[in-house]
Amino acid sequence: MLSELFWECYPKMVERFYVLSDAPMDVTIAIENEGYEVAEAGGNFVHLHDQWLYSNPDDYAMPFS
Repeated sequence: MLSELFWECYPKMVERFYVLSDAPMDVTIAIENEGYEVAEAGGNFVHLHDQWLYSNPDDYAMPFS
């Protein structure tokens, strides 16, 4: 489900903002219990905090519908 949501939104974001960045097409999504808040991203890594996802299952957006 999470990877499907990501790949539904990410290509649309790349299409819209690619002029501004060199967007990676190989992305790693990690669900972890680390010291950061909700999420952290850089390069081709996206780190999501497991407890945030558990406590906020409806906290996502579907941009560029």
